[in-house]
Amino acid sequence: MKLTSLKRHIAPFGLAALGALAAAPLHAENYALILTIGNYSNPNASLPGIDLDARMARKIAQSMGVQEPNILDHKDSQLSQHGLQATLATLTTRIAQGDNVFIYYSGHGSQRSSRGAGKCSEGMVTHDMSTFDDIELETTLKQLAAKAGQVVMLNDSCFSGGQATKSRDIHADPDRKAKTWKDVTNTANYQCGNAINAKMTRNLVPTAAKAGANFLYIAAAADNEVAFATSRGSSATVAWSSCLDARADADRSGMLTGRELQRCAQEWIRNNNYNQTITLVGNADLPLAFAHSAMPAQGGTAGAAAASADGAANALAALENLRQQASPNMRVQLRSAKPSMKIGRDYLDLSVTTNQSGYLYLLHVGSDGKSFDLLFPNSRDANNHVQAGTTLLPRPSWGIQAAGPAGTSYVMAILSETPREFGAGMTEIASTPFRSTAASTRAVRNLAVVGMGQGASAPGRIGASAVLPIIEVN
Repeated sequence: MKLTSLKRHIAPFGLAALGALAAAPLHAENYALILTIGNYSNPNASLPGIDLDARMARKIAQSMGVQEPNILDHKDSQLSQHGLQATLATLTTRIAQGDNVFIYYSGHGSQRSSRGAGKCSEGMVTHDMSTFDDIELETTLKQLAAKAGQVVMLNDSCFSGGQATKSRDIHADPDRKAKTWKDVTNTANYQCGNAINAKMTRNLVPTAAKAGANFLYIAAAADNEVAFATSRGSSATVAWSSCLDARADADRSGMLTGRELQRCAQEWIRNNNYNQTITLVGNADLPLAFAHSAMPAQGGTAGAAAASADGAANALAALENLRQQASPNMRVQLRSAKPSMKIGRDYLDLSVTTNQSGYLYLLHVGSDGKSFDLLFPNSRDANNHVQAGTTLLPRPSWGIQAAGPAGTSYVMAILSETPREFGAGMTEIASTPFRSTAASTRAVRNLAVVGMGQGASAPGRIGASAVLPIIEVN
């Protein structure tokens, strides 16, 4: 589709300005909380390699766009039961509306008998050998979800008794230590009922969505499996951190989703002969990192990593990834008056319906998939604040006629609580009111950074429509 006089075959441009934006410091209040316990008050419970886990967790947080001052690191004796409670309470108080939160835990998980036949309580084993029960964790995550734009937790422990406890010593490798601690008050014949951590996290998904937050819980192992610590770091953490580069970017969108990272990490787990399944609960398609922002893969170079940052991206997949960042309770519907448009005759005719007021944006991907365009707001129509209800676009001051070539282009509507600069790094298109940029991985990073509110003093949340195909026919 041509945008007034826009030609679809645009030479790459604006990369210098775009690169400067991508390299600029980010100021969003996105937080990471890294919790690691390797040295317990009971020496028999100590785990190897947990200090390496903390370093890898920091790398994971940085790949998610969290800046160094907002990475909070607590370990060992700081994480008694009281210390862990205080740390999580401080995080909940510190974050503001719309902030993104990443929580990482590496240490033992445990089960202990609870009221009722065959029932048990599960949780994280604190430094003083107490248990921070799942019910307490669930309360904390609910409180975070009520304020945050997204909450992601990577839990590298096991909450499994019964079958998993019985099989904890099946590996002959002395360097592998199971990360499950059986309560000494349990009898030798004790078997927990069905593991409840899966129930806890599944309950959190609708709760978080109702509060407006994206939620993703990443478990190092399934609820009937054991997670392992080694002198090289815990298996799931090593696997996850090793995937933070373009190899995991299956759809070439320039962003790495939870699902893409899980698939890559699971392959590492399988290749290294660990019997555990990294499990996702919640929005598995939530973008978690930029494919080009990680350190180069083993054997690679920093130059190669930098080169990949300028590569072409799958623009349609990038729009879908951007949509996954949206708040579940900010509803945006985008409709076209015609399912297809006749080239040289029909004009674009859209309606956008929202359930709340905010700032409206239209992003467009051309039929060749080589550019991102900002249709609205534009130089002729800059007032993009809309009320709840239906907005008709284009407005009388501008229009877009189907001008070919034949094919399918795509439009997505975004509603934001605060103004955002989706056009930053884009270049004005001659003889049109619109802005455009080549569909590179740098451009994807910029769109995602703006979508997450990074660089804004009060980012708030966004809502996004489904990606709408616009079909042009001769």
